[in-house]
Amino acid sequence: MDEVAVWEGHRSEIERLYLRENITLNQLMKVMRIEYRFRKTANQYHKQFQKWNFKKRHGQIIWKYVEHQLRKRGERETDVLIDDQLQSPSKVQREIRRQGYRLTIDRFRTGN
Repeated sequence: MDEVAVWEGHRSEIERLYLRENITLNQLMKVMRIEYRFRKTANQYHKQFQKWNFKKRHGQIIWKYVEHQLRKRGERETDVLIDDQLQSPSKVQREIRRQGYRLTIDRFRTGN
């Protein structure tokens, strides 16, 4: 079996554990090694995640957009989905503070 097929055979389980259940890479490697005898290095996982476009963190542009949409919705309660994943309100606020910052000049332009 070639390397691509080996990775693809474990893709759904890796996606479930790493992205959906949000375990760390070290935990994922341990589970895959013990339960599936799938022994790969952290660098191999990182390269494969890039190929599959698996990301736990999303860039500044996405969080700026989320912040903008939340401001437009005002006080209404809003669920935030990114890549079909529901983001907790605490994570949304944390990421907006961390990456969705607004420059001082932007605040003056919008009057906030």
